[in-house]
Amino acid sequence: MTALKTNSWKNALGHALLSGGLASLCSTAVIALRSRTDAGSLFSGTNATSQWVWGEQALHRHGFSARHTLLGYAIHHACSIMWATIYERWLAANPAADPTAVLKRAEAVAAMAFTIDYTITPPRFRPGYEKHLKPASMTGVYGAFAFGLALATLWRRRMLPSR
Repeated sequence: MTALKTNSWKNALGHALLSGGLASLCSTAVIALRSRTDAGSLFSGTNATSQWVWGEQALHRHGFSARHTLLGYAIHHACSIMWATIYERWLAANPAADPTAVLKRAEAVAAMAFTIDYTITPPRFRPGYEKHLKPASMTGVYGAFAFGLALATLWRRRMLPSR
């Protein structure tokens, strides 16, 4: 096994700004729509993520606020970029040739994120939206996250074809 070069992680982070950003937007859209259905408020799920800073009170904020909604989204976005960096590094080390393989890799990273989020992560640093969403909605959130990762990769490849 060869040592990973710093440059490869920098490249992965550069690509993750797009893939993580798109994954964040896709999953946040599902969080909002499912929060409205499951909890009665478009903002409940996103607000809950601000529990990292505000603790338990964030789980009881249901309307829009800069303090909870914007901070919750910023935390979610940063975590999305972190997971996307791992995804991009994996793709760089082992390129997936076809769209199905790209989607399977994105699904694997989303499944890893879910598993780590809800097993070894301390409760305060979990996403929080699980307090407002039904299990089927949670599946949709992580599915949308995987879709965003894969979509960014496929778009980037179409826009920057190999020579």
